[in-house]
Amino acid sequence: MVHKILKIVAYGHPYIRASHKSTWQLTTENQMNLSAHCIIGVSADFASNNLPEWVKKRIVQGESYQTKLTIGSITFEGTVKGHSELLLTNPKDIVFRKSNFVSDRTVGINSSFAASDLPKSIKGALRDPTTQIILELVFN
Repeated sequence: MVHKILKIVAYGHPYIRASHKSTWQLTTENQMNLSAHCIIGVSADFASNNLPEWVKKRIVQGESYQTKLTIGSITFEGTVKGHSELLLTNPKDIVFRKSNFVSDRTVGINSSFAASDLPKSIKGALRDPTTQIILELVFN
């Protein structure tokens, strides 16, 4: 089976805590504050509004897809589901949620993990601004 993949690049930040129990997020912003417990990467090259049209189409068709995070030599994979009510219009953020909550930032619901579920080895690396975070959205 041929997979279509979108690769999104982001970077670490000293304030990343990755402790949110129901969401995880990448932001295009290059700064963040300590209260943002769901952010796992900054300076992302995509937000929900500028995802390629083929990705938006598949997400709003409700497709399930894989998320593959690569940080250095560590890879962490999960699954997420699209939904017809996702707006995909936020100019700054991409948010994945364990719940069914929909907003302009939400790119996937029913995520198999949240920021708090990431291994400690990954969380430490995410606090280093030189760490490159590769997120692949993998569609069947």
